[in-house]
Amino acid sequence: MSWLSKLKISNKLLVYTLFVLVFLIIMGGVNGYFLSQITRGTEEMYNDRLLPVQWMGEVRTLSRDTEAKMWEIIISRDPERQKELAQGIEKNTAKVNELQDKYKQTKLDNEEVQKLTELEPAQDYTRSVRKMVIQLGMEGRTEEAIAVFRGNQVVFTKVIDLREDIAEYNRIVAERLHNDVEKLAVQTNITVIITTALLMIVCYLIGSLITRSLTAPIDELQLCMTRVGAADLTAYGNVRSTDEVGQMTATFNQMVSNQTETVGMIRSAAENLAASSQELAASSQEVSASIQDVAHSIQSISDETDRGNNAIVDASTVLVELSSLIQIARAQAQKAADNSRLMTEAAATGRQTVNETIGRMSKIKEKTLETESLMSTLEQYSQQIRMISDTITAIAEQTNLLALNASIEAARAGEAGRGFAVVADEVRKLAEQSNRGAWEVSQLIEKITESTLAAVAATLQSREEVDAGVTVVQQAGQALENIGEAVQHTEEAVDNIVTVTTENVASSDKIVKLIDSVATVIENVNRHVHQVAAAVEETTASMETIAAGSEETSAVASELLHSVQRFRLETDSKLSPVQILTKAKSDHLLWKLRIENMLKGVIQIQPEEVNTHQECRLGRWYFGDNAFADDPDFIAIDGPHHKVHECASKAVVAFHAGNRPEAERQYKELERNSEQVLRLLDRLIEKVDR
Repeated sequence: MSWLSKLKISNKLLVYTLFVLVFLIIMGGVNGYFLSQITRGTEEMYNDRLLPVQWMGEVRTLSRDTEAKMWEIIISRDPERQKELAQGIEKNTAKVNELQDKYKQTKLDNEEVQKLTELEPAQDYTRSVRKMVIQLGMEGRTEEAIAVFRGNQVVFTKVIDLREDIAEYNRIVAERLHNDVEKLAVQTNITVIITTALLMIVCYLIGSLITRSLTAPIDELQLCMTRVGAADLTAYGNVRSTDEVGQMTATFNQMVSNQTETVGMIRSAAENLAASSQELAASSQEVSASIQDVAHSIQSISDETDRGNNAIVDASTVLVELSSLIQIARAQAQKAADNSRLMTEAAATGRQTVNETIGRMSKIKEKTLETESLMSTLEQYSQQIRMISDTITAIAEQTNLLALNASIEAARAGEAGRGFAVVADEVRKLAEQSNRGAWEVSQLIEKITESTLAAVAATLQSREEVDAGVTVVQQAGQALENIGEAVQHTEEAVDNIVTVTTENVASSDKIVKLIDSVATVIENVNRHVHQVAAAVEETTASMETIAAGSEETSAVASELLHSVQRFRLETDSKLSPVQILTKAKSDHLLWKLRIENMLKGVIQIQPEEVNTHQECRLGRWYFGDNAFADDPDFIAIDGPHHKVHECASKAVVAFHAGNRPEAERQYKELERNSEQVLRLLDRLIEKVDR
């Protein structure tokens, strides 16, 4: 009964009510028919049998009264009395004729006609004899009158017997009719009981059929919701009808698809976040190692500057003995030159290390920005899941409304609609489970949101620490530049010392000045070295903070990934043909519902939202590689499928243009073609299952 699945719940209840009314009318007709038979038999028994018995009894009474009056006339000598008695006999005769005429107007059978045929001549004869007897009696001829009466006594007796026979015959027939009426009454009771039982069975079967058409998809949807509540997003309701339950199933399927897509994006983002966090941690470790190298280089420079400073001090001490110790001064100057070259090389190495550090810090900053973007995306996905949770709540409210409507319709149906209380109870349970599912999803969203916010905070802190680290490293680079310049100056000064000591040993005053200059430069170098060391310590602390933030971000990403991995997902690439066709049925019903809601003003649909018949799920499967290219139903589905998308697009365009009649006409055409598509899809599903 595929037509039943296309009816809305209110229409199903109306159909059941109409069936009950028809069955009541049939039962009333059967009862009326048998009651009319009983009434007709009762009327026949009363009018044609009981009344004749009564009339024959009155005739017998009148006959006896007439006979008594006749004998009184014979005996009486009072003419007035005789005349009065004669008039009474005439009245009795007229009454007998009247009663017999009534009897003749009833339905007489052959036996009654035969008895009347025998009665009437004998009755006429007795009346003539009676007139003769009365005449003789009134003339005072008593003996003659008695002789005439007794001479015709046989005829009088025959008339009485015939009347008795007629009365007895009617009594027997009346009794037989009474028995027939009783049998008919028993038969009527049996027929009414059997008819009532059959009608009750038929009503129960129809009610059970309608109930199953409602409870079966509701039970299946309840099971799917239970699976979704257990984080199994592969659950998918099979759309078996186009009523409110089928529309609710299609809406549930759309909700699950949206959840699957959202959870998939969250899972991908969580994986990317975890990878970025790990890469950030690795980069932090590399930068920390580079900073350690810079620290060692700075320490070497500090040691060299200390030794250079000591050498200058020694050179200043021996200047008093310059004349005799000029060679020693030259040697010390040469040593200072060598130390300056080492300092230059160390400064160059430090600059290169600082440049590498700046590059890695920039890369860390980029990764931190990417992490911030991913966390923002996660926040958006969390909001989408919250919207989906609101959708579940809305479905629960719609289910409550459906339960209320079913209860009202069941109350209207009276005793016949008692079975639909089960439907209302099932719908109420479905609403409660929907609310529980929405609550569980909401709790999961809260956990994801808390983790996301923590990750965002950690990422922001990491970016701030990276910015501070970049600043500190840049300061360290500038300090190394200053050290390089100072060392360069030191090297030049030492070379000048060597040159001066070589060219002019006597210029001790100039050497003293140069040594003082070198001492000043070395002090500056030493001060810059300490500044660089302090900057390196700050950079090291910043990198430790960045590493801690990276580890925290990685932990948050792992927790988030663990949270979304509990969901079972299903993609179109993993779907079987049956699953694709089943989802296509749901998609078609959902699109038809969306167009209907658009016409009602519930939602808005833009023309660009309507895809072509090649872009939808069914179209991608139809125009892809499959084993049904030669199947007649597969070939036939393309035409109405194309018309469904074409009518949907035209309906949306007409609605936006303000042409509502055209939009409604296109919707009716869409509905007609959608029924063909659904019918062909059911055939293909049956073939695939086989």
